[in-house]
Amino acid sequence: MLHDARGLAGKTVADIAAACGLSPSYLTCIEQGKRSPIPDKVPMIAEAYGLNPDDACWSWIITFAPKMVRHLVTTSMIECSPFLQAHYRRSYVEQQAQEHAEAFLRAADRIRAKRAAAGLQDPLDHVLDERHGDAR
Repeated sequence: MLHDARGLAGKTVADIAAACGLSPSYLTCIEQGKRSPIPDKVPMIAEAYGLNPDDACWSWIITFAPKMVRHLVTTSMIECSPFLQAHYRRSYVEQQAQEHAEAFLRAADRIRAKRAAAGLQDPLDHVLDERHGDAR
């Protein structure tokens, strides 16, 4: 996100470092995900990259302190923040996909158990075992 924002702004790491008072090597590590900025520096870093400081702060919290989110976010905040709306949309879609996948695997296991109880061999057993590592 930061590397792309810097490119869009036409700035170098040295430009960003000078704007926010941090070393270029530290900013490079942050861009690469090797380091996390301390929370107090996030708004200043965001402004240097030309990003919305509020969104950058929420991104930091969601990434590095996700358990805090439910204690900080209100419904009105979500209504007013496209960033938070996108986050919750993504989370909802991921949760729904996980639930559907688990339901599918449970149903497949029930069908396989019924077929096995009836003495029938499922012709796809070997395919399912290979795809899922037989981790059912």
